[in-house]
Amino acid sequence: MAGPHRHSHHSDQRAAFRVVRRRQTWAAVVAGVVAVCVLLAPPEAAWKLPALLLAGGAYGLFSNRNWRCPQCRSMLPYGRVPIEFTCPRCAAVLEWRRSSL
Repeated sequence: MAGPHRHSHHSDQRAAFRVVRRRQTWAAVVAGVVAVCVLLAPPEAAWKLPALLLAGGAYGLFSNRNWRCPQCRSMLPYGRVPIEFTCPRCAAVLEWRRSSL
């Protein structure tokens, strides 16, 4: 990957962002499965709330480290990347617009 002051090729940035997005999707699936499993445990289980808090905290920490621009590593705004398609800090092209393909 290119350093913070060098620009890598657009396809490299898009491929790196696909990896970021894929990791985020898998983490959301795992967190959801863990939450469902914990919620399906017997109601008298005293560990349910701590387990949910731990799973939610772990997912939040992972998301904070993962959801970053592959080029400059700045935090990406949640929910806005599919609309903007570029990093708000370094303007790296993270995805092409679907209509232009």
